[in-house]
Formats: sequence, structure tokens, C-alpha cells
Amino acid sequence: MASNDTSAEYGVESIQALEGIEHVRKRPGMYVGGTDIKALHHLVYEVVDNSIDEALAGACDTIKVTIHADNTVWVEDNGRGIPVGPHPTKKDSKGKPMDTLDVVMTVIGAGGKFGGGGYKVSGGLHGVGVSAVNALSDECEVWVRREGKTWHQQYKRGVAQGVVRAIGKSDGKTGTTVKFSRDTTIFKEDNEYKFETLVQRFREMAFVTKGVTIQLVDERSDREMTFYFEGGIQSFVRYLNRNKETLHPVIYVEKEVDGVGIEVAVQYTDAYAESLFSFANTINTIDGGTHLTGLRTALTRTLNDYARKAGLLKEADPNFTGNDTTEGVTGIVSVKHREPQFESQTKVKLMNPEVATAVQRVLGDALSAFLEENPREAKAIVEKCLTSARARDAARKARDLVIRKSALESLTLPGKLADCSERDPEKCELYIVEGDSAGGCLAEDTRVPLASGISKTMKELAEDWARGVQHFGYATNEDGDIRIVPLTEPRLTKRQSPLVEVVLDNGGRIRCTPDHPFRLRDGAYRAASELKTGESLMPFKTRLTRDDELPNPGYGMVWMNGRSEWWHTHHLADLYNMLTGVYARKAGNTRHHKDFNKLNNDPRNIERMPWRAHQRLHAELVGEMAKKLWQDPAYRERKIRQLSEQAILQWQDPAYRQYMSERVKLQRQDEALNERLLQGFRDWFASLTPEEYEAYCERMRAMQEAYWSDPGRRREQAERTRRFFEEYPEARETRREAARLQWEDAELHAWRSEKTREQWQNEAYRRRHSAVVSTWWKAHPEHREKIVAARQRGWADEAQRNHILTAMGDWRATTSAEEKGQAIRDGHRLKALFLLNRVLDHGDVRQAYEQLRQQSARTALRYDRLLLEHFAGDEQRMLEAAANVNCKVVAVGVLSERADVYDMTVDGYHNFALAGGVFVHNSAKQGRDRHFQAILPLRGKILNTERTRLDKILGNNEVKALISALGTGIGEGFDLSGLRYHRTIIMTDADVDGSHIRTLLLTFFFRYMLPLIEGGHLYIAQPPLYRIEHKKQVQYVYSDNDKDKALKALGAGAEKATIQRYKGLGEMNPEQLWDTTMDPGVRTLLQVTIEDAAAADHTFDMLMGSAVPPRRRFIQTHAKDVRNLDI
Repeated sequence: MASNDTSAEYGVESIQALEGIEHVRKRPGMYVGGTDIKALHHLVYEVVDNSIDEALAGACDTIKVTIHADNTVWVEDNGRGIPVGPHPTKKDSKGKPMDTLDVVMTVIGAGGKFGGGGYKVSGGLHGVGVSAVNALSDECEVWVRREGKTWHQQYKRGVAQGVVRAIGKSDGKTGTTVKFSRDTTIFKEDNEYKFETLVQRFREMAFVTKGVTIQLVDERSDREMTFYFEGGIQSFVRYLNRNKETLHPVIYVEKEVDGVGIEVAVQYTDAYAESLFSFANTINTIDGGTHLTGLRTALTRTLNDYARKAGLLKEADPNFTGNDTTEGVTGIVSVKHREPQFESQTKVKLMNPEVATAVQRVLGDALSAFLEENPREAKAIVEKCLTSARARDAARKARDLVIRKSALESLTLPGKLADCSERDPEKCELYIVEGDSAGGCLAEDTRVPLASGISKTMKELAEDWARGVQHFGYATNEDGDIRIVPLTEPRLTKRQSPLVEVVLDNGGRIRCTPDHPFRLRDGAYRAASELKTGESLMPFKTRLTRDDELPNPGYGMVWMNGRSEWWHTHHLADLYNMLTGVYARKAGNTRHHKDFNKLNNDPRNIERMPWRAHQRLHAELVGEMAKKLWQDPAYRERKIRQLSEQAILQWQDPAYRQYMSERVKLQRQDEALNERLLQGFRDWFASLTPEEYEAYCERMRAMQEAYWSDPGRRREQAERTRRFFEEYPEARETRREAARLQWEDAELHAWRSEKTREQWQNEAYRRRHSAVVSTWWKAHPEHREKIVAARQRGWADEAQRNHILTAMGDWRATTSAEEKGQAIRDGHRLKALFLLNRVLDHGDVRQAYEQLRQQSARTALRYDRLLLEHFAGDEQRMLEAAANVNCKVVAVGVLSERADVYDMTVDGYHNFALAGGVFVHNSAKQGRDRHFQAILPLRGKILNTERTRLDKILGNNEVKALISALGTGIGEGFDLSGLRYHRTIIMTDADVDGSHIRTLLLTFFFRYMLPLIEGGHLYIAQPPLYRIEHKKQVQYVYSDNDKDKALKALGAGAEKATIQRYKGLGEMNPEQLWDTTMDPGVRTLLQVTIEDAAAADHTFDMLMGSAVPPRRRFIQTHAKDVRNLDI
């Protein structure tokens, strides 16, 4: 118990009144900073600060803060107790003297510091802050133990409910107890006191008030913590640096200058960020002030003077800057001032000008003495400053380079940044997302056709990109016509991702994440998992020119889905070059392949030249140049590889295979040749070793499997079998009886069942079965027609019909007549071509089309009208368009395997062709409003900026892209006025990797863009955790509690609800992403704020610093709180 013999100095005369209280409730921001959770905590701080003032006066050594289950707060101390009794000057409305306790609790400006005798130093208490707390509380009660009695008063919303009265004896104890409950009409009811936030603040108070014990009890969660630090701010510095390597012991000084008590502790560490904190009369001045300015100035001047004097700074070297001398320093300055001048009642900044000079003098003297007495530690500190100065100079150059490059290379930004069209920063948002969060991705072995005439896997493209090699591929425009485009930043986006497989009617199989969007034939996109059997996709079809086509046979051609005609591929490459300004049309009228490979249509391989120059070039070079080139081993290797790849492509062409087959048949008519081949085979077969024989049998088995996988061969065999049983009907009955007897054998039945299971575990068998099913559907169109009829019956569903009619009405209202007319014409054309595609195998295509039209689509265009209106009477072109109109989905299946997945960027078109013959979306940036929302996908995890100097940070490509996108610069050159997006939103997955990336980004912003956080510009997106579907109604919930409430509301129907848990954004399609996370009307965002800079600094150092033990302790401590851990 602290001594109370100073009570004579503290009486009713010490309390003076300054008017006002009602406006506190109308303007709470003037007194506690607002009505948010920070202001809620500020209520507690104001009351506790009164108790701390008692401790500073030597009258209090114990403070207890209790948060009860009903969120009422009790603050109890063993100080002198607030004075009670009639106040000498303050009168009530009836002219009677007010009780001094009522003056303290209800009069703004009433406090012990104003009289000059109550406190030597204080934060300005017993009146200003506590009266504001009283005014903002629904109920408040005060118990005062003083002069041998316990006094009590009760208030409601700042108004006393009676007179102060004695309720008993105090049994020799003194002190004050304040109980209050916040007014929920002012403070949001869903905001609750946070134990961790209060812990950080009270720990600081105990550090800066030596000898006081602060106890915090939270009855809501049955938690309790007590703080007592005899070492004061020396202990505080050691606490902050406990996870860092220090360069010297703590430098500590305590001195009084002109009545101002000054206490400073500093220590340099191996870290790169500064950790400087300031306190005035124990109040954490988070915005610093004159005392912090004095600390910084003392460090810079003293270290410059010592470095010059010791010869560690040469004559030609510039002086250290303030940033050089504060890198890696942990420093705390605490001042005790009789008349502290704060910027506002929230006391975030000290304004007394004389304090700066006093702190500078006190710390400067102490630091100079330490450096002189400890030359080894002094040298280590100066060398750290030298290293910081050199790194800062390098960082300045790197930063300037980043800024210049962002200006000079702005055309490359869209490859990384999907910008918005709005140019007013206050209306703009930037979503920072993981690379794989922007949409679905493809398995690493997915092949992509390239304009150079070859194809590569996604993994190979990513490896080439990493080596600086860029490729060109194919994309479709709005009309479905093909364009050659650069494939930008192929990249690994996620490891071991779940996959689905999309099987196409052309035999193609594509493995991808369930959410990867495929382009439909009508130009829309649909996620892989939502594709339906028989659905039409936008096709990618190629062929080579025939003998009768210009310019010569063997040139690549692509089918233009919009124009319904074939185009030469090298013409598309030429178009790209002209559009991008590589050359102009006047450069010549002939397109030339630079490497003489007519299948290499990479735009970089195409140039224009006059026709005569082109002819002359070929005449001169075709002979001599070929000889010289062939002598170059690298050219030979490249040419052989190209020829090999070209041969593979040729053999993939059915027409070429048919040609070679006919050629071999002609050769085999030579009997002498057949005899030589047969004898050669016999000799070879006789020479086989047992291992070679086994290998041969395996090859033959594979060839047989491949042979019988051909539906045509199976049909021929089926026909031969049918004719056999027609000629020998008795054989059918004989074999049926033999089979029946066999199946009566239980062992045979069990063996066959096991073999069947083995068959279905074979991927190749499942693929063959899928192909058979596809063939059956083609051979039985009547079943397809039954399904169509069933869908038509769905029109009878009123809800579905109204939904379609509403959508059509919206479309008609927002679309021009010209656009509507074109869309309707295109729709009629596509619908007719789909029908025509189904009857191309019939002998009389016209008649078959009309019959099918009458049966299933009476509104479709008549054959003659389709021919005349859309193909100008060219029937061959129309039939070709029908053959190439689409690529259909056979099946979509979920795979048990997982694999690494990749994605890439295609500027402008946002889709690209796959070798499987379809188009897919690249990065799904559809889930946003392009008018005001921009997306910046980051590749992998950015650099851990907690462990890296600024010059190294600025060498990281992801950081450079982030700095360029924000437009603020970084470090010393940070300028918030250049911010291009006033809401910067971190949007990562809910898995472990997503949490790590979010923490890395927060670390970067905290260390190098703190004004962005302080200005309220940084947010964290809150995607839903669950999707609940019940009876076609979908609900998204954001927590386990919300899920439980939603299921409870469904009642008995909860058992039938489908629940999907989202581990990542990649599991949502773009529409879901917009509806849940990016639509400003319904989304939830968390604003990133910093209530306690010291606590934030410690947390980032613990989680992201180099010391492992603290991180391990944190994980072990919080492991039991983890839910839904992704393994």
C-alpha cells in the first residue's frame, strides 16, 4: 500500500471547474476520438489514466481493471480517492455548492491539475477524461474510500441520480472505484472490449510507471494478467528486443530539466526497421511529438559528431541522415511534465516546444558518454549507420529506377495489373490477389498450340518465361474470330490443386481446376465443373492448305468462327505486326517467313517485302544458304527438331495418315517386296532375347488396344460377327448355353467381378468406354430429341419462365436496335448451323436438315434461307461452317488425383486456345466492376520485408509491381497524394498459404507504407466461408456461427441442405466472387488500423523476424484455437 500522508495537499480547494458536459454526447469524437472500437477502449484508458496519475504522485501502487460478463468495466485503485464534500466555487442550478465528486464526474475541465497543488505531473485527470466517460456511459457508479469512510454516487448518461453519500467505513483503506457501462446508443453494440488490446496498453503503462502493479481480469473469457516492471522503460526496451540480436546493452538516462522529468532508453539491433515510442505522463503519444523529435535529433547529431571525431566518417562522406541513425534502433522516451500540451483530448501528440531541446540535451550527453566509454560498441553502431547510408543510397537509386520504369513501361502494366477505367482515385479500388485467386487454372501437362507451329505444356511455357522467352498463341475476339496474341507470364499458381477432367467429342481431354472458365460457342464463359454433356464450346480448328490452294500446299490455316471461313495463319501474324506497329502495309505486298519454315507463324518470324524482292531472295538463298546453314550444328539440331515436330503434326492430320496408308497399300502389292519384308521379320523374331520377347508382346498388346479403340474397326468386326450368326444361327444357342454353364461357377463369377473392377481402375479403359458412349449418342439422335423435349417442358415452370422473360426484358431495354438485330441474326445462324452439323453424314443433307428442323426446331432458318442470307449461295462454304461450328462436351468428371496448376495472361482478349481444340479464359478478372475495380495478381509469395533491406526489397518484381500500381513511391519518397486507389484491398485464400501471403503484405505496408494504413486506405476482403443451398435458394455465410444460425433457420430442411466450404477464392466462379466479396452493396471489408504501434511492431517482429523460438511459442500457444486446418 502506498503512503497516504500527502492527502493534506489534496483537498476540495485543488479542484477547479471549467464549464460543459452535454455536448460530449453530441460530439464524442472531440473527447474519445469517435464511436468505434478504438473510442470504446479509450473510455477504459481515460479512467485508468486517473489511477496512473495517483501512482505518479506516489499515492498509488495497485490498479485493478475488471471486465464483467455484461461488459461493464470496473477500475479500482488504492490511491487517495477523489475528494468529496462541497466544492468552494462550483454551484448547482439551485445555487448550492456542488459536491466535489459530482464536479469531477460531470463538469468538463474539472481536474486536479488545474489547481496546481493536487498533482505535480498528470495526464490532466480527475475531470476532463473521466467526466467524458461518465457522459458517454449508460450508467456509471463511483465508490470513494477517503477520510475513513466509503462514499457512493450513481450517474445515468452523465447526470447524478442523487447526492453523494457515505455508505460505510473504509476500514483504513483509500482509493477510488469507477464502474461504467458504455451507452449502446452511441457505441456500436457489436463492438466489444478486446482483451489483447487492453493487455498491450496496460503492459505499456506498467513499463513506463515503475513500481505500479496493474491487474486485468476478463470474466467473459476467464482470463487474467498482471503487470509489474521494476526496470521501467529499460525493461520495456529489452522486452521489445527479445527476439532480436542486439549490438550493445540498453543505454538509459533519467534526468529532470527545468521541472520536466525525462527518461530515455535506446538500443541498436540487427533489424532494419526503427521502433521508436514516446510517452507523456505515461500516455502513449502514438503520433509522437516534440519529445520524439528531440530523441531523433539527439541520435543523429551525436552519432555524426562521434563518427567524424573517430575518423569513421571521412571528409568526403556526407553526414548521416535521420533515417540512417534510426535504422534498427529501439528507443523509448518518456517525459513527465506539469503542463503537458496535447494536440487534442485524445492525447496522441505532445506539443510542448521546450521538451525537444531538453530531450536532445539529456540523451545527447548520455549517448556521447556511452560512445566514448565503449569504443567497440560505438564502432558497431556507426558501421550499422554507414551500411544503412550505403543501402539507402542504393535504395534511392533503385526507387528512382522503379518510378522511371513505371512511367516508361506503363504499357506492360496491364499484363500484371488489370486496371479500371475510372480516373478519380477516391472512387477506385485495387484488389491485391494471389495469382491463382483470379480464376481457375490448368494442369501442368495441358498443351497450348503456338503460332510457331509447335505446342508446349503450361509448365514448359512457364519455364521458358522464366528464362526470358515469350511465345505467341491464339485467342478469339468478341465475334469468335481468331487472333494471334502474346502469351504473358505463364506461371505456377497453386500446388497440388484438386482437378476435374473435361472430355470432348474430338477426343481431347483437359485437366483443370473445377472453376476454370471455358468459352462457349455463344461467347459466354462457364466453369469446367458446370459444363453439361452436349454443351457446345468455341472451337479451335486448323488445317494445312491443299494442293489446289494458294499460296502453296502445306501452309497453316485456322477456322474463323465468326466469319465462317478459313484464314491463313501467317496473315494473322502479319495483322498483329501491323496493329502493333512492327511495320506498315506499304513495306511490301508479300509476307515472308524469315526462317523459311512456312509453319512458323510467330509474328517475329514474319516480315513484309515487295514481291520481286521476295522472289529474288528465294532464288539466291534456297541453294547456297541451305548448304551453309546445314554445316552449323546448332542449325542442324534445330532443323531436325522442327522437322520432327512438323512430322508429328502431319501424322496428327487424318488426311495425311490416309495418304500414307494408301501409299503403303500400293507398295505392298509388290510380291517380291512382301517376301523380303516377311523374311526379315522372321530373322528378327528368331533373334529376340526373352526380355526383348516380353517387350515385343507388350508392344503388340498396346497396338491391339489402339487398333480396337477405332470405332470403325469395331463396327466392321461387329458386322462380320452379325453375318456369321445369320449364316449359322445354331451357333448362337450353343454359345449361350456354354456361357450360362460358365457363370454358374462361383469361382469364375468372383474372378470376373475382380477383373471388371480392375478394368474400371484403368484410365485407358475408362476413356475408351467414354468414347463408345459418345458414339452411341451420335448414332441415336432420337434420345437427344427426348432430352430436348424434356427441357422444353421445363418452360412450364413459372419461376424459370419468369426469370428468362425478365432477363430478356432487361436485355431489350439496354441494347440498341442495331445490336439486337445483329445478335438475333447471329443467333439464328448458329442455331441453324448446330442443326446442320447433326445431319452432315446423311446422303441428302438438305432433306435431312429440313426433317430435323420440323421435328425439333421449327423456328430455325430454312436450308435455302440459311444458304442465301448467310453464305451468299456458297453451299460448300456453308457445309464447311457447319462441320466446324463447335466442339462438344462429352463428360466432366472429378479426378481423385491432385496436380500443380498453371495460368497465364492474355491482354485484351482474356482467353487462349488449347491443343485440345477449345478456348479457355486466362485469369478470371470477370468477378469485378471494371469501371472502378482494378486487380493486381501477385505471383506466389512476396518477399519477407521484415528481414530485408530496402534496396533488396526494391529489386523484387512483385514489390515493384505493387509500388508502381499504387503510385505513392516508397520510403523517403512516399507521397500519399499520388495514391491511385483510395481503397487497397488484400484478397487472399482462406488456407495457410493465403494467410501467409496476407501477413507478408501487411508486414510490407506496416514497415514501408505506414501512412497508407494511418490514412485508412488499407482493407482486407472477407470472402464467405460457406455456401448453403436448399431448394434452389443459395445463401453465403461468413463464419461458423452464421452457418449454424442459417441451418437452424431451415429447421427440418437443414438435413437436405448442401454445404460447401470455401478454402480459397479459386473455388468460386467469377459471378460468386462478385456477389459475395467484391460487390460494394453486400461485401464485408475489414479496415486495417493500428491502435498500438509497439504491439504491432512486436507482433510483426515475432511472426516475420529471424528468431524462431518466439514464433514456435506463438504457434504452440494458439494451436488449440485453430479450426479447419488445411493439410
